[in-house]
Amino acid sequence: MPNHFHVLLFPTHAGTSLDKIIGDGKRFMAYDIVNKLKAQQKESILAILREGVDRNEKRKGKLHQVFHLSFDARKCYDLKMI
Repeated sequence: MPNHFHVLLFPTHAGTSLDKIIGDGKRFMAYDIVNKLKAQQKESILAILREGVDRNEKRKGKLHQVFHLSFDARKCYDLKMI
């Protein structure tokens, strides 16, 4: 499906939560996507991403909403689950 992706992760330490790892990854991917859209002068797409920002997030300085606010993690205990 084009609107999501699956990934298998194997965290090597317990110091950072999976939510934080995924959130940081999405944030840095969003920065890169926005920068590339700006470089390509894709103003119509950037306008759509600006319109998607929640009012409360705008007050915090957020400019673009690149990803939907969702995350669904499942632990894989065996090969059958994978």
